[in-house]
Amino acid sequence: CGELGADLELTEEFLKMGLDELSVSPAMVLPLRKKIRECE
Repeated sequence: CGELGADLELTEEFLKMGLDELSVSPAMVLPLRKKIRECE
């Protein structure tokens, strides 16, 4: 696990790999959602 899922610079790569779940701290949920919306 770890904090790799919260690295916003890697979010697009995770989406390209087909990942649909990431483990992140509660503080990173909203920033991660925003980043995912920007990628779509």
